Amino acid sequence: LRIARAHRMAAAWDDAIAESRAAVRLAREAGSDDLVAEAMNVEVGVHQVRGDFDAGHALAEQALALARAPRIRGILLQG
Repeated sequence: LRIARAHRMAAAWDDAIAESRAAVRLAREAGSDDLVAEAMNVEVGVHQVRGDFDAGHALAEQALALARAPRIRGILLQG
C-alpha cells in the first residue's frame, strides 16, 4: 500500500495501479475488507488525476461497499 502511494505521488501511474492491485490481493488474502478498500483508493486517485472519473467513481463505490471503519469510509468519501 505504501509503495502504491509513493508511485502515485511520483506520478508513476501504471506502477501505482500495479502496486495498488497487489495490495488489494494481499489484503483480500488477509481477510481485511478495510485494507482492501484503502488499497483500492490508491487506484481511485490515479483515475481521478488522469481524468477518468467514471472508472474512479465505479471503483470508489466498490471500495465504499467494503469499508467498515469510519476512517476508511471518510477517506473514500473525500474524493
